[in-house]
Amino acid sequence: MKNQEVIRQVINYIKGVMDQRGLKEEQVANLCNSLGPDHSVSKKTIYNMMKKPSSTTISTLLKVCDALDVDLQSIFHTLERNASSTGSNSGSRLIYNINDAAYRGYLGEYHIFYLNTKPINERYDDEPLVHGTLTFDDRYHTGECAASLTIESGDLKDNGEPFLKAYDGNLVYSSNGTMFCQLVSHQFGDFWNLCFEHRNLNNKNLSCVLGCASTSSAGRNRYPTIHRFCLCNKERYPEINDATLELIKGILRVKNDDIIISEKKIADYLNQPKLNQTFKRNIQNLLPILPKYYALPKNILSLELAQDDFAMLMEDLCEHSDLETSYRIKSEDNQHLLSILKGSEVKKKRRYNSKPSTDPPAAEEESAAAAETGDSDSPESNKNYK
Repeated sequence: MKNQEVIRQVINYIKGVMDQRGLKEEQVANLCNSLGPDHSVSKKTIYNMMKKPSSTTISTLLKVCDALDVDLQSIFHTLERNASSTGSNSGSRLIYNINDAAYRGYLGEYHIFYLNTKPINERYDDEPLVHGTLTFDDRYHTGECAASLTIESGDLKDNGEPFLKAYDGNLVYSSNGTMFCQLVSHQFGDFWNLCFEHRNLNNKNLSCVLGCASTSSAGRNRYPTIHRFCLCNKERYPEINDATLELIKGILRVKNDDIIISEKKIADYLNQPKLNQTFKRNIQNLLPILPKYYALPKNILSLELAQDDFAMLMEDLCEHSDLETSYRIKSEDNQHLLSILKGSEVKKKRRYNSKPSTDPPAAEEESAAAAETGDSDSPESNKNYK
């Protein structure tokens, strides 16, 4: 692309950032000046930059991008990639164009939930889910699907306000049937990489989906972590009640085919007076024939051993163990999440529209929730986009 055209598109990108954050020229100038004399830019210069892009210098763009915490190099990369791509992204299995049919139904705001990431020797069973908001749109006017993530860390600022962490990035579709979302926080030096199954949504928006995420620094000790997360469309589910959140906490723990639970906890669980009797019988029939497993704490196993010896012994022990080799997301997991959210909706409708005496039993509520899963994001229509 010619230099003037590049500058014009970069300025359009900056306009999108300013609109999204509600910033005027004077406020951007103040942000520039707050970075020091070397970043000083007048309100008039920024106003002229917007009105007459050809008068703008690279130096001014750099100062404004620094003030807005925007990576100019990334903008150039995006614009160059769009310019060199054909409309169909021929030759590439990654599609960035937000106008492509693969992105239909994804734009909007989503709740994102994942479990607390804490060291193994700390217990936070009573703490709530970590909650955030993930947004997909073309706010920067680059023709790509921008992504922004705000996480409620659970901590408080000195003034008592919630401490939020903000990330920016993009959503990319892969023709192997996967959506990738890459996010970065320049302020905290953190990265997030989200991966979830693509749904061919046609004329409906994504309701909910489970996926896997890796982050570069989680928990108080800031260590690399893999999460299981879920997205719930905020337009469809603006508020999610506490009972549903408890069920979401449960589904986020289901990382593999087997449910690991101690003898004491399974006994306490089976003694619940309102437990579904069929489910209880299924568990009781399994218990006599299931093998028993031991949870061996690594920190105890390492006592009085040299680090090198312990590393080799642990490697051998793990080879003999039944540890899972990966975390997986299956199609039925997404259906379970949808049933949880739909079930909550069904109960709410019946609570407000029906008399208590006419409410169906729990089993019928479950059937009603399942009957409502005829969305275009149900398993029947969950086919890879071609």
